[in-house]
Amino acid sequence: MATTLINAKLISPEETLEGATVVIGDDGRIAYLGAAEDAPQVEGPSYDLRGRLLVPGFIDIHVHGGHGVAFGQGEALKSDLEEYSRWIATRGVTG
Repeated sequence: MATTLINAKLISPEETLEGATVVIGDDGRIAYLGAAEDAPQVEGPSYDLRGRLLVPGFIDIHVHGGHGVAFGQGEALKSDLEEYSRWIATRGVTG
């Protein structure tokens, strides 16, 4: 089921949209982002953001580890990265 976020404030390099709508598809990806009047009608929950700013996840371009995780080598590196990725996503960093 899709999720709709209404009445959001979206800022891009090109424009600022007040009262925008975002539709998140069943797969968790953004299916629509834009003016409310052009948004598709979908089944599923809808949440009114009441004009709040909606931003994408942030990207940390320089990291050595954190949350008690120091990146190792080989298989340890893979498990360390997976653990760190799960933790950092809860802090708004998605990439």
